[in-house]
Amino acid sequence: MVCSKHLSQSAQCLQNPIRIAVVGSGPSGLRILGSHKHLYILFKRQGKPNHAKPQRGLVVCQLNVINSFTTTALNKRVTFMGNISIGSDISLQQIRDNYNAVVLCYGAAQDRKLNIEGEDVSHVISARRFVGWYNGVPDDRDLDIDLNCETAVIIGQGNVAIDCARILLTDSQQILSNTDITKHSLEKLSKSNIKNVYIIGRRGPMQVSFTIKEFRELTKLMNCKTIMSSEECDQIPQTILESLERPKKRLTELIIKVSKESSTDVEKNAKK
Repeated sequence: MVCSKHLSQSAQCLQNPIRIAVVGSGPSGLRILGSHKHLYILFKRQGKPNHAKPQRGLVVCQLNVINSFTTTALNKRVTFMGNISIGSDISLQQIRDNYNAVVLCYGAAQDRKLNIEGEDVSHVISARRFVGWYNGVPDDRDLDIDLNCETAVIIGQGNVAIDCARILLTDSQQILSNTDITKHSLEKLSKSNIKNVYIIGRRGPMQVSFTIKEFRELTKLMNCKTIMSSEECDQIPQTILESLERPKKRLTELIIKVSKESSTDVEKNAKK
């Protein structure tokens, strides 16, 4: 969402750089900082940017993205202003009055309730709060997470679902300890008894919204096996597969491959 203020005043822009206020300092916020001709001020409710947090920090290619964002954020034309809550510490109108443009790219501040039975039962946790817990969001630091069970269930089939599954299944000492994950979550994850994670989606493999990079990393986790139901994957016609755009086609082909491999493993174990 962009609120602009007379950016067409070219004569003034030549003399004075355009001042752009960016509310939010995650990857989407830092992608705004593309032009070196402007001055940027990042506003964040927490005290530090969250672009380097390990939500997807286990993927090598994304570590390169993090490094790129860090370089961008350290540019002398970028100013970070943390511990500022828009609406209480400063109003949106005040920001609009003092900057040429305002870009709002903050994440969800609250959970969206589904109003279904069991939603408020103990240990039913939103992904927003779980991600905040291991990413160091102050409001989620004391989140009560029970990892003494063997099975966790994740509702949803997007990148966040994959991220949550990887955090729960990744070796905390060998892998997570080398990221900037918070100490309190690392300590609790190191004592986790979680062995099985079920990712449940409302629709089938053709409608998943995670990307191939996230899914591939999930299939490569040490000491883990990704198992997918082959029933729906086997029903995908080859004609439909061939008609998909390349990114979606590659993802679907990988899903089909994983489902066939997991089906073969199940059959082998059944014969033993």
